[in-house]
Amino acid sequence: MNPDGEPKVKATQTSLTILEEVMRRNGATLAELTADVDLSRSAVHNHLATLEQNGLLVREEGEYKPGMMLLHMGVQARNRNPDYRIAKSSVDDLADETGLEVDFCIEEMGREFSLYSEVGTLGRADLQAGSVFYLHNNGTGKAILAEYSRERVEEILDRWGLPAETENAITTRERLFEELETVRERGYATNEQELMAGYSAISMSCLYPDGDVFGALSIGGPTYRIEAERDELIERLSAAVEALEDEIASSDADGESNWWKPFRMSDP
Repeated sequence: MNPDGEPKVKATQTSLTILEEVMRRNGATLAELTADVDLSRSAVHNHLATLEQNGLLVREEGEYKPGMMLLHMGVQARNRNPDYRIAKSSVDDLADETGLEVDFCIEEMGREFSLYSEVGTLGRADLQAGSVFYLHNNGTGKAILAEYSRERVEEILDRWGLPAETENAITTRERLFEELETVRERGYATNEQELMAGYSAISMSCLYPDGDVFGALSIGGPTYRIEAERDELIERLSAAVEALEDEIASSDADGESNWWKPFRMSDP
């Protein structure tokens, strides 16, 4: 899309909208999609056929479902980014230590993407790698936003708003900016059942050597466990973030090559 949000090629945008709807529904029929899109049945069918021909959708018993080409594209996108390679071992180790779910997330185009997720022996798989979130209603997102200028946060909110997943989610800018100030003061962000009921998390941002945002690490699980072990989890998370940032810095020991700069996420 253009910076003002208007698509340059409307036909392409329509195909993407249909694809997103299929993914949201985890499968949809032609009739269901025609009802959701302001197009004729034949036009929707043409878009679906094109997506199917390119492997982005498959048709099973009259229902269109996400195709494996999307997985291939997603893996390619994740592997182009050294964030994944560097953070993977940190996520694995932290999941083993805590027994809970650990996620490493980054921001791209004003949304949050989970690059890597691992569940320890005592955890449960509430989230998964590849998941996409709004930044304001979870711990990793708020940890990232707390590192940004107010102007950049405002730009993200202008584009995506403050949709609520649960009744605990932040829905006003005033409250969000108050929360971000709290995150800066105490050094970590929380998800207090804002993304889903019964799930809480503690998150911290990870920074590049020059102070720019690398991503965020999060430990999450059942609310009762996070509350009971909060102090210990904060300590473990802080140590993991420090080790991860040290590893990033050691990759640029001479302070001149800055190999990671070309891979940074674009602004919203």
